[in-house]
Amino acid sequence: MQAVAEDYNMSLDPCKQQIHVEAKRLLAYCQPLSSQGLVRSVENYRVQSYSSQAYRPKPWLRRTTTPAQYANLTAILEDLRALNEEHVGEPIIEVNVYFALTGVHESLDNRLFEWTKLFLVDRLKKANPKDKDDELWKFTRLYNEYLEVFGGRSRDFSVDFLCLATSTQYAAKYLFYNTGGKVLNRIECGSGSEADKFVTSMFAEFGFGRDGLEWFIEQATVDGISDRLAKISKSSSAQLRQYVNHMMDNLSQMRPFLVRDFNPAKTRLAISPSLWCVVNWCALEQGVMSLSIERTERAAMEAVKSRTNLVQVVLSRSGLLFDLYQPWLSVEHIKSRAEVSSLAINAYVLELIEKKLFDFYDQIDQSKIRQSAAAESVSKEAEAELVAWSLQELAASEAEEDQIETELITDEREELRQHPGRRPIRHLRVAKFLRVLERHFGCEVHSGKGDETVIFRQGGRHFRIGRPGQIHQPIVTRALRHLNIPLSEWLQVVDS
Repeated sequence: MQAVAEDYNMSLDPCKQQIHVEAKRLLAYCQPLSSQGLVRSVENYRVQSYSSQAYRPKPWLRRTTTPAQYANLTAILEDLRALNEEHVGEPIIEVNVYFALTGVHESLDNRLFEWTKLFLVDRLKKANPKDKDDELWKFTRLYNEYLEVFGGRSRDFSVDFLCLATSTQYAAKYLFYNTGGKVLNRIECGSGSEADKFVTSMFAEFGFGRDGLEWFIEQATVDGISDRLAKISKSSSAQLRQYVNHMMDNLSQMRPFLVRDFNPAKTRLAISPSLWCVVNWCALEQGVMSLSIERTERAAMEAVKSRTNLVQVVLSRSGLLFDLYQPWLSVEHIKSRAEVSSLAINAYVLELIEKKLFDFYDQIDQSKIRQSAAAESVSKEAEAELVAWSLQELAASEAEEDQIETELITDEREELRQHPGRRPIRHLRVAKFLRVLERHFGCEVHSGKGDETVIFRQGGRHFRIGRPGQIHQPIVTRALRHLNIPLSEWLQVVDS
């Protein structure tokens, strides 16, 4: 159904909609990572319902935490259960993709991370005779204690691990380097001792010792600073963040049109003469796109085939690069040794990616996508593309002054104007989406918790949208389903 240039297509199993497509890509991508504890094998699992009792803090936490910490954890676990109940019956791998693309779990993820950090600091201060002055034993005890706080394996078929991914990786690394990691110099590597086996397994499972993002930032300027990077670096941090967010919003709009037949081999990019990357759509728990980094173009092509790479970094929904093995570290935590900032390097790399993917996006015949809706029945595999097309059409009527404008974004739009045949990417705002639902579908809209907006339509279910701003296809597709709005009726309104 997509009219894309012939050299771009790559045969993949047909899927029913974007989430299915992304889930299949994720499963294929994650095969080399599953042994490293970064993902879980959940191909055939569905989210199950759990009682409120299952989400109550462990009784022993009343003795080991402060009243404020205990109350905070109680509230977090209640919200975690509520999020889980919203997705009961859905394939866990598809919920993973939905969370990654929409960020609906990010607030809860952050709360869990902050609670975990305080908890670990307090627990490390308290001695326990059971440790017998053995640092590795202490690590094991404290790490298992952390896992028990969040249910251990008692809620395996829940969304918990999607929200706890960052916290769990952090807990393992923080505890290890404050316990067993302190005695590494006393462990004889390769000796086959129990201590050696344990440390080796920890390094393999959690990627200890890998600082991929820091290495990438350093290597990006080893061959010198290009003129474009030098110009980008003159912008302030605030302007760079705006530009990065803007480009990532563009990529989010392109994604539904490109992901189904995406071929990573066609996306190899030269960051510098001695640094290449391959881009892959991959909705990991903490990111939406992965970059496989290699020294040469040939090595980058081999990485596509082998699914292994020298270094891997990931792009967040906001467009910031972060470390695959330390997802709490983004470029804003890494200090560049060059004359340009890490954030400027991030913007430069993202600009290269955006231009490459826009070349593919520009070849798509969206009129054929719209024409497919005239058929007696619209195939499920076309649904994501049709919704994405509708958002572009609705956004076209928004006032130009509503759009973010910085010098870097102005440069981008000037380049578009020099190519009049190119189609601009537009961004639909939540406010306009809500107005369409109210005026044309009789939806009730009211404020929810925090900056949340709750939508209800007679005959449908309540649907919640997070913070205001721009809205993308996965959320709109899910909203239409929850509100019981047929796609054909939605498209009629868009056309009117």
